[in-house]
Amino acid sequence: MMFIAMVMILTSNKFYMPVFFVYLISPTVNYFGQGDFKNISVNSTKLFEKDKRFDIPLQFFVFFELFVWIWAMVVMSEDVNPKGFWFSL
Repeated sequence: MMFIAMVMILTSNKFYMPVFFVYLISPTVNYFGQGDFKNISVNSTKLFEKDKRFDIPLQFFVFFELFVWIWAMVVMSEDVNPKGFWFSL
């Protein structure tokens, strides 16, 4: 698939063509294909809903992403102080 994408880019000089091709061919493959064997069953889904192993990493990621977003807003604001605390992180 990567080879096809590179050929499309090199022949047309349009970098969006491979993405458009994937969106174009995906419904056809899903309709005529054998099916999706990667999804888990309903019983496994219910067991994973009760599993708490992923709560701490998930909440950590949410708070970390919040702080990264706030840091980016401070850095990209109009009143930037390059000698300030936020640029020394």
